[in-house]
Amino acid sequence: MDIHPDSIPREQTCCFTGHRVVAAHLREDVIAAVDGYIRELYRAGYRYFIAGGALGFDMLAEVEVLRAARFDEDIKLILALPCRDQTSRWESVPHYVEHLRRYKQILGLADCVVYVNDFYTDTCMWERNRYMVDRSSACIAYYSGYPRSGAGQTYRMAEEAGLDLYNVWNHVDHTKT
Repeated sequence: MDIHPDSIPREQTCCFTGHRVVAAHLREDVIAAVDGYIRELYRAGYRYFIAGGALGFDMLAEVEVLRAARFDEDIKLILALPCRDQTSRWESVPHYVEHLRRYKQILGLADCVVYVNDFYTDTCMWERNRYMVDRSSACIAYYSGYPRSGAGQTYRMAEEAGLDLYNVWNHVDHTKT
């Protein structure tokens, strides 16, 4: 770990939240929008990007932060993981091995990894989301508006905390097939 999580300035930190599924035919548009927001926030002084290590949008965003960091060493990826055994619940997910491999690669490349809990609890996801929001001043989301989701929970937390919100969902053509 290159940095200590308590030393990260909130005003230079952006978190991510989003749905577990990003439709294959929308991936390139979502990636382009995330990349654009990372660049925009970098120009505004953001250097730290926190993501929660979940499947779907989180992993997509983490990869984009790592790509951006290849061109500027000031960009840092912070993983805020709900628990150390997060992936133990992924075995039933299609392409489990591929997701696990990518997760481990990202874990190894992150500048800082924070485990909010040692083991899974009923509240560890909520605690991870709260951790990210409490340490950020902006949030890049992929949120459809569906309230009963982790992305919805985190989006509302970010909204209530006054974070600047950038919703990729609104910049992708969902009618496209």
